[in-house]
Amino acid sequence: MPNSEKGIELLEEILLLLRLQLWPKIRMDLEKTFTTNDDIIAFQNSDGQSTREIAETCGYGKDKINSLWKEWYLKGLGDMIETKGGGSRFVRRISLSNFGFEIKS
Repeated sequence: MPNSEKGIELLEEILLLLRLQLWPKIRMDLEKTFTTNDDIIAFQNSDGQSTREIAETCGYGKDKINSLWKEWYLKGLGDMIETKGGGSRFVRRISLSNFGFEIKS
């Protein structure tokens, strides 16, 4: 087996071990952050959509969405992208369903 394949296998094994070790802490932190179904819906829809579009999917207003975006950005859960109009939008990095959250609409 070439060295590059061994290196990839080793990295995959390290990644698996990290996931197994960190899963409970990550899940606990996410549970503290996303305490309501509206939080979960707003986050899941934060894929470049506007605050207005996201507000239509959950029980929050645009100002609340903006506040959540700032919180989530500071926690490293996504990135802020610039819009054509000079504003910014949040784009999540993860899907909560990958961490066992039930996604209701």
